[in-house]
Amino acid sequence: MAVALLSAGALQAQTKTTTAAARPEEEPGTQERDERFKEMMTGVTLEGRWCLVEDGELTEEKEDSYRILSVTKAGGDLWIIQARIQYGEREVTMPVPVMMKWAGETPVITLDKNEEVPEVGKYSARVVLHDGTYAGTWSGGDRQGLLHGIIRKD
Repeated sequence: MAVALLSAGALQAQTKTTTAAARPEEEPGTQERDERFKEMMTGVTLEGRWCLVEDGELTEEKEDSYRILSVTKAGGDLWIIQARIQYGEREVTMPVPVMMKWAGETPVITLDKNEEVPEVGKYSARVVLHDGTYAGTWSGGDRQGLLHGIIRKD
């Protein structure tokens, strides 16, 4: 019995050690990168255009803008973007949870597999932010499209 308990204890300790080793530590420079992202995306407006992709063709572009009040890291890759969005005839302020992926030092806002955006609906998206500009793809329901524009400090 004592051997079984010691073996179980050793296995449990080994599992904890292996699990901790499998979780990568925060990469050097991550905190600085996150701070630069917060600065870049706080108090800004994304001004640009979007279009649909219908039957493999791009439709006429339409103007849009998204006011970003703040961004907050919630943990890991999860961020909360506090946004003011014009959607049809409505303008709403809402927290939008997104996954932030990084292509080197370039942030990519990611909504995966039809994530629920409060008051708007389910969407998937990939939006690259680089050098004062943004560009990306999105889909929601039976629609999909492209968007692009500039990031303007308010």
